[in-house]
Amino acid sequence: MVNGRGLPAVTCALPRFGTDVGTQQAYFVAAIHCLDQAWAPVLQAAGLPHTSPRLVMVTGSVNSDCGTRRGTETAMYCGQENTIYWTYPKYSEFGMKSGVHLGQLAHEYGHHVQNMSGINKAYWNQRYAVDSDSARGLELSRRSELQATCFGGMALGALGGRGGVSRQMVNDGLADSGNRGDWPQYPLRDHGAPRLNKTWVDWGYSKNHSGACNTWTAGSNMVA
Repeated sequence: MVNGRGLPAVTCALPRFGTDVGTQQAYFVAAIHCLDQAWAPVLQAAGLPHTSPRLVMVTGSVNSDCGTRRGTETAMYCGQENTIYWTYPKYSEFGMKSGVHLGQLAHEYGHHVQNMSGINKAYWNQRYAVDSDSARGLELSRRSELQATCFGGMALGALGGRGGVSRQMVNDGLADSGNRGDWPQYPLRDHGAPRLNKTWVDWGYSKNHSGACNTWTAGSNMVA
């Protein structure tokens, strides 16, 4: 576990953000390097390994060890492959707001942190044991997703206001992350209510303390 540790400030050099696949890939590769700089010291101080995740830009559909991902779906982190699958067509809907893209990348990297720290393994073992789509299984999914959102908030705080990450980018990333989740029109409640996504991303950003992101011991009302 990485509980009880905060991220150091990182000056992040980012290339120009653009709408084409190649320019965005270069931007995300550089952003992942910055996230590595933020998270590696925390994991290493806790005696945990750190590796940089691989990035795959999805434009059509791809098959992975975690299943098929289409470009029209949200991004996916696959722990078995140590890979972030970034779905370019889906996030192109958000245009040139680079902070929105950075915030979502920080969330996927949050799943990478869970994977490196052993949280993912424990989570999936529990979820399989209770049936993935049962009420308990979906609650476990919400706990996992909300923790990744909280970790994403921590990362935005570590990168924000220095180098290529402006305060406006951070504000855009926080606002977008706090507006995601299980809206009423989506029957599968596996990511948490939008108001709770806002709560957790704001906690991660303001507290910069991994212990504040411990969704696993939070009351059920905080992961609804």
